[in-house]
Amino acid sequence: MPFLKTDKESLFYHHQTENLNTTGTHEGIVFLHSLGTDHQIWKYQLEDLDGMGRLLIAPDARGHGKSTWNTGISLDLWVNDILQLIDFLGLQKVVICGVSMGGVQALAFAQQYPDRVSGLVLADTFARIEPEAVPEKIRLTAGIAKELGMEKYANQYLDLTLSYSHTAQAIREVLRQSIAEMNVAAYQESAQTCFSANLEGGLKDLNIPILVLIGEDDQKTPISYSKAIAEGILESKLMVIPRACHLANVDQPKEFNHLLKEFLTTLEN
Repeated sequence: MPFLKTDKESLFYHHQTENLNTTGTHEGIVFLHSLGTDHQIWKYQLEDLDGMGRLLIAPDARGHGKSTWNTGISLDLWVNDILQLIDFLGLQKVVICGVSMGGVQALAFAQQYPDRVSGLVLADTFARIEPEAVPEKIRLTAGIAKELGMEKYANQYLDLTLSYSHTAQAIREVLRQSIAEMNVAAYQESAQTCFSANLEGGLKDLNIPILVLIGEDDQKTPISYSKAIAEGILESKLMVIPRACHLANVDQPKEFNHLLKEFLTTLEN
């Protein structure tokens, strides 16, 4: 299994190298998962994009999946993990595709290292949650997870998050297991870091192509959050995915992948 080893951390990443194309500037696509899940949430994207000649990378965020979190969890640590990974893989520029928490991570990385990013796909995510709403957001996730335990919480979370599409239900058990097996303290720290992030002020300085995607029926990150991102960035495009809830990449992967591929094609022109 591939791991990025640092002094105190072991960070797992899935990668597909068979069709690696190193002739262009957009050498890799980094997929960043949502809170509580792991790299497996990108199953439908990794399968569909496998023949596009790019290195596909899907890490487990610290404290998630097979990755450790010995030195804690913070926005800066997330950003540094991504930087170390693409440096380790020898990639000068990458496209980053993040969903929910992964979108926050992607946006934070792009703001700190814009010269390392050729394009961003931000799905079902936000740049900032209103400060007065943050405590309730944390209570409804980390608070309930602590109260119920991760096993029961995983089922409740997915009941309230996934659509009833065939693709979402087919991957439900994989997602349930990744959430259920997560350390509750790591989940709490990740939720606190994610929901407290404020990246709104740096939107205007981003000068890279950005695709903002939002599920039509997403109740966890309202479309107003996506509109705020799109309106704050000059080179951005907002697209709504019909019949998708909060995890549009598994609810409606066919439409998600179509829009993703279209975006990747524009980067090559």
